Amino acid sequence: RTTTEKIIPTGAKVADVVVSGDGSRIASAGADGWVRLWDTGTGHAVGALKANDHGDEVFGIALSPDGTRLAVPAGDNVIQLRNAGTPERAGVPLKGHTGTVTSLAFSHDGRRLLSGALDGTVRLWNADTGRQISMLLNDPTDKVTSVALDPDGHRAACGTLDHGIKLFDLDAGGQVADPPKLDEGAVASVAFSPDGRRLVSGGDAGNVRLWRADDGQPDGDPIQNRRTIRAVAFSPDGALIAIADAKGSVRLWYAD
Repeated sequence: RTTTEKIIPTGAKVADVVVSGDGSRIASAGADGWVRLWDTGTGHAVGALKANDHGDEVFGIALSPDGTRLAVPAGDNVIQLRNAGTPERAGVPLKGHTGTVTSLAFSHDGRRLLSGALDGTVRLWNADTGRQISMLLNDPTDKVTSVALDPDGHRAACGTLDHGIKLFDLDAGGQVADPPKLDEGAVASVAFSPDGRRLVSGGDAGNVRLWRADDGQPDGDPIQNRRTIRAVAFSPDGALIAIADAKGSVRLWYAD
């Protein structure tokens, strides 16, 4: 069991949380419509911004690797870029989604942003100009629940409500061979390994699966958690996988 280092009361139910690449900042999204920024060294608040004017729950936020910019789903299916720690905007709004934005991910250099939404699309944006670079997926019959970019920026992935996971080759601009759908229910979370060679996914079925990022095929047997998975993540060295489930537990597994 790991030791708790800090408990940070945020003042609202936490719907999402992300950490900057250098580990110095945490951004939390609340059910009250606010996104708050915290110093990991002290646990003190260093900024807050209101994501929308309706007080709606915020989820799917992203923090740039250097911790300077926040990507936040705002009202009317728009993505807003903000300076971390201040309410100031850091670029033009990203417009194009016609459904609620559910997940965002910055590239390793912070210059591109990946988004997924309930309109069944996955879009890649230039985070500096706000221009859409490409639409990687357009499936009106499904809903996108989670997106991820690999560390080198060559691959992207998404989890969906009905059709499992999808893998994309950003260099070729198309979808990698369609991975098989092995579990019933939604895929709630996807994440790439630090070397970009594998993808981990988890969802309603309670199984955590590893996939080869080059061809989208399963990589070994699943971890049978037997509880609905809400989030998955690799450790920075790729040796461990963290699994958070719907019953409030976080478990660590050896990736190999």
